[in-house]
Amino acid sequence: MSTIQTTNLKHESSGSNNIVLDSSGNIAVQAGTVSAPAIQATGDSNTGIYFPAADTIAFTEGGNEAVRIDSSSRLLVGTSTAPSTGNGQYSKFIVQGGNGTTEGDISIQRNEAATSITSGENIGYINFNDNAGNTFGLIRCVADGTAGSGDYPGALRFETTADSASSPTERMRINSNGQVIINNGSGVTQGTGAGLFVKASTSSSSDYSLHCINSAATKLVLGFRNDGYLRSEAIYAQAAPDPANVHIDTNGYLYRSTSSARYKRDIVSAEYSLALIDKLRPVTYKSTISSPEGQLSEEVYGGFIAEEVDAAGFTEFVNYDPDGQPDALRYGHMIAIAIKGLQEAHTRIQDLEAEVAALKGA
Repeated sequence: MSTIQTTNLKHESSGSNNIVLDSSGNIAVQAGTVSAPAIQATGDSNTGIYFPAADTIAFTEGGNEAVRIDSSSRLLVGTSTAPSTGNGQYSKFIVQGGNGTTEGDISIQRNEAATSITSGENIGYINFNDNAGNTFGLIRCVADGTAGSGDYPGALRFETTADSASSPTERMRINSNGQVIINNGSGVTQGTGAGLFVKASTSSSSDYSLHCINSAATKLVLGFRNDGYLRSEAIYAQAAPDPANVHIDTNGYLYRSTSSARYKRDIVSAEYSLALIDKLRPVTYKSTISSPEGQLSEEVYGGFIAEEVDAAGFTEFVNYDPDGQPDALRYGHMIAIAIKGLQEAHTRIQDLEAEVAALKGA
């Protein structure tokens, strides 16, 4: 065993120190260049590590810089220059371009072939943590079905950690079929064919599952409340002289009402008589239904009672609930009763006028 005892061990060439081993065991080399890195493998002189500037390390491959750690401890891939504007200037990890492309490209891969991946398995995560690793939010990709060769069904899930909670909860997902589901991490149980499925984030009846406002944030354009109310301040502000022509059936579907013969069949002249009309009882009343704010209105309304119209035999003017009970009246259609009664009364008046004229001429 041999020992070299010296303060510094140097290798010089043309008066320059190519490599220095000092008494503390530190090794110093020349900075090198991108085409001739300071540290390289034997027989591969254009691939290795060099030092392009103070406090900067770069890795070169085939005479081209591939990766750099700059003086601000930023990891630069595909570029030697860190951004100086925008949010990019604060990033510790910068990727510029892809393998032979101009677009930035980052790949997160599961260490398994597609043929071994089954539905529900995680493909990869992007986590947002504090310096101890506690998670504030994450984005994950999962297999949205059993994968295979040429078959890679994927879904993205977005999770956030609630206030006073320590782990994230799914808030939104995009399934492999493009369906967007908000606030229903357990999956859709109804409306499975919908492109957008939204579940309210709270159980309060007065909260909205969907709340759309105008660009000035001053008016509700469209809102769906947990208790079923549909509200639009913007629509209410648009007045029109036309009568209402929207119908809501007992299943909650909205339809456009129409009177065109194009949408009617089995048309028969109605046989409403004054005797039948006498069975109807016009009433005035106050509503027992509270407003969305929980208040009972003192407004007085006029109309009929659905149960009485049903009992009078005018079932064609009654809407029934799912249990078959009278629920609402088709007031717009009931004008047919009034017109038929006026026609009958007009015929009687004409007959009486004819009788009076005959008596006067006698």
